[in-house]
Amino acid sequence: MFGWIADRTRSRHGRRRVYLIYGALPLAVATAAVWMVPPGLDPVYAFLWVAISYTLFDTLLTLVQLPYSALAAEMTRDYDERTSLSVIASFGALAGFILGSTLMPALVSRSPDAGTGYALTGALFGVIVGATIGWVAWRVKEPPIDRRQHSSAMPWHVVRDALRNRPFMTLVTVVGLVRIGLTLIQAALAYFVIYQLQGSKSDLPELMLTLLSVVGVSMFVWKRIIDRWEKSYAYIAGLCCSVIGLIAIFWLGPNQKGIMMLELVIIGIGMGAHWLLLIYPITRAHHADLKAALDAASSY
Repeated sequence: MFGWIADRTRSRHGRRRVYLIYGALPLAVATAAVWMVPPGLDPVYAFLWVAISYTLFDTLLTLVQLPYSALAAEMTRDYDERTSLSVIASFGALAGFILGSTLMPALVSRSPDAGTGYALTGALFGVIVGATIGWVAWRVKEPPIDRRQHSSAMPWHVVRDALRNRPFMTLVTVVGLVRIGLTLIQAALAYFVIYQLQGSKSDLPELMLTLLSVVGVSMFVWKRIIDRWEKSYAYIAGLCCSVIGLIAIFWLGPNQKGIMMLELVIIGIGMGAHWLLLIYPITRAHHADLKAALDAASSY
């Protein structure tokens, strides 16, 4: 629904930047509010605080992130330039993952109590969110609006057309399934370390930092590879790396943290390919054939 609204937005700041300009501060406040549960609240009211603040945060995130993502596809039609933009955007998202998984536990552990630690960390993350979105809104120049690019179809017609667009649905299905799998890796890592490796929570920041750092470095390597190779082949090679690393983890036992670090490196190399290629995982040869379909689907 909001994609449909954003496509039809008209303002002196453009149809994408306007949401970054006016959404940066509210999203920063909502980000901080999620972590600032007032101390001493009754459990019911504490639950309501988290539920309402997180719903507000997620709504504002949609209003900012969707136009931000659309900007990358609209700033250039060049195949390699879009890949470069994908690298920059993915690296920024990766930096957020690293901050959340390593900086937050460190700051909370050094605070007088957990409530104060989370509140201070939430405030810091809110400042980072507002500053980075504001910087992008200030520095990025939005292309002129092509009023012929989008039809006046109603939202339900847009959804219907998207479901009938087979290349688009294939892209969404493949990327969605892989993203679910890779997200489950990060979510299950804590349980695996504690219950299978017999480690402790203090091991998690180091392991997450290893995994995400390898993802970040490997993205630049994958970028050089796909400049000389087909994207689809690089995508398959990256997924194979992750599969090999995940299968090897099956045989890990207690107190094998060193081997776990090595296997996270292998998994991270594969994840780097997915982070880089998830927006445009198509071959150069098929690019001309699918360009019209992907351009039409970009607003969905």
